[in-house]
Amino acid sequence: MIFIIRNIKRVCKHKMIIPAIVIAIAIASLAIIPFYSIFNPTKVDDVLNINGKHSYVEVTGKNLQYTGYNVVTGTGGKYSFYYARKEEKCIFALIKTDGSPKAIIDEVTFKAKVMPAESNNTFNEMLKSYAKDLNWTEQGLNSITSPYMVSQADYHAVTYAILLGIILLIILIALVRLIFAIIWLINPHSYPVCKSIARKDRREIIEEAQEEIDSDNYLQINRTYITEDYFIDFGKSAVSVIPLSDVIWIYRIGKGNLIPLLGKPEYALVVMLKNGKTIRIHHKTTDEALDTINAIHATEYDIIIGHSETKRDEAKERIVK
Repeated sequence: MIFIIRNIKRVCKHKMIIPAIVIAIAIASLAIIPFYSIFNPTKVDDVLNINGKHSYVEVTGKNLQYTGYNVVTGTGGKYSFYYARKEEKCIFALIKTDGSPKAIIDEVTFKAKVMPAESNNTFNEMLKSYAKDLNWTEQGLNSITSPYMVSQADYHAVTYAILLGIILLIILIALVRLIFAIIWLINPHSYPVCKSIARKDRREIIEEAQEEIDSDNYLQINRTYITEDYFIDFGKSAVSVIPLSDVIWIYRIGKGNLIPLLGKPEYALVVMLKNGKTIRIHHKTTDEALDTINAIHATEYDIIIGHSETKRDEAKERIVK
């Protein structure tokens, strides 16, 4: 037996898989990417108190000394290396500067990322050169330098805000798709089997089409069925139940593979309805597409068959506005 409802449920279960996977990956991304730390940085009252427990901070630096070294990022932002020192402890900070960097910054509060100093090649090159400027050895300067540095250049709150917005949008879209798939699975008569059919009429159309299939008066082309009044297709990702009385034009489109070993060319059937909307029935072989078109042509309905500019113009004239 061929059941339209059973095929609708099959498709709905299939439609639930990708949204569920996308939502799971997106939620995992929210857990992995430290959005909370970025948007709520830890407040540190003195840059010299920075340690490995910090990741993103809103820190105050006092009496910061300019090293004479600057960095220009790929986006054109200019940053300068400063350091704070107290007794035998020193920490470096990469701070955004406008115009000429000041020799000494008495006090400044900024948001930044705390990074292991040894992992930053730019910092290591600067430290090596700065040690020479001080007539000191690199090892000697390293001995009093914190293993962590503070980088305002690596604090990308706007970028992460955009990323967060994209992830939330993806979750919303996937969630909407998942909810609709669940609704259609629970109530398959509400599934949109045809663009010309109002929601309130879907049950009637599905039941009428099922009755025609049950009468065994139909022509079958693989997973496509042409009954007396309906064009029914059970695709991999969609079920279509189209009243032939609503169809004004049908033709096929397709593409061939440049490499024959990749498989046979696939075709899609394009069905234009009286309201001007089109439905595409995908994943058909050339024989399936042609057999379906010929079967529809053999019905009692006056449907334009095949594609040409003349037929396009004729179809446009039949659209009910």
